[in-house]
Amino acid sequence: MLFRSGNRHLLYGDDKLPFKDISRSVKLKWTFKAERIKHNNVQRLSYKGGATKVQLKRNGSILWLVVSKEKKRGYTWYLLDLPKCKTAKAAVETVVKGYGLRWKIEEVHRQIKSDYQLESICLQRYEA
Repeated sequence: MLFRSGNRHLLYGDDKLPFKDISRSVKLKWTFKAERIKHNNVQRLSYKGGATKVQLKRNGSILWLVVSKEKKRGYTWYLLDLPKCKTAKAAVETVVKGYGLRWKIEEVHRQIKSDYQLESICLQRYEA
C-alpha cells in the first residue's frame, strides 16, 4: 500500500519528500465552476486546483499529483498516471471532467433506484 504509516513520501524532482509537504506546495492556480443536482436542487460549486509531477520511485512513471479545494470545504488529492497530459492545467482539467462524469453516474444510479424502488427490495434469507 502506498500510504501506509511511515511511508508517505514521493519523489519530487530529485528529493524524497513527505506527501503532505508536496501537496501543500502545489499552487491552486485555476478555478473551475460546476453544477450538480442534489435533492432536486441545483448546487453551484467552485473548485480551485493545481498539479505537479511526482514519482513513486526512482526511474518510475511520472505521475500527476492533482490537488483541489472546494470553496468552504477541505482539500482532495488525486495521484494519477496521465501520460497524455503535458501540462498541469491539462491534468487538473482531466480530473475535474472525470469527477463530473462520476457524479452523473451516481445521479443515474440514484434515479434508477428511486424509479424501481430498489431500496425496498431486501433479501431476508439466502434462499430468498
